[in-house]
Amino acid sequence: PDGDGINDEYCVELKNVSEYNLTIYNRWGNHIFQSIESPCWDGQINGSPAADGVYYYLINASDQDGNETNYRGSLNLFR
Repeated sequence: PDGDGINDEYCVELKNVSEYNLTIYNRWGNHIFQSIESPCWDGQINGSPAADGVYYYLINASDQDGNETNYRGSLNLFR
């Protein structure tokens, strides 16, 4: 994220999901972001730009029938 309007957020595309929880952790496993309102992270930690590096996400999602699915992976943050 560098404010140019291109790739300034990490967003998850959700289909057929009624509820979700997006959590992002730094490389040491510290919880740095959580959202149940927007599936996007703007690369900030407590209002300050996060350092370049690898971050990990965990997504817990439920569909309309209540079936739960967990997704996890990593993302690279570059400025």
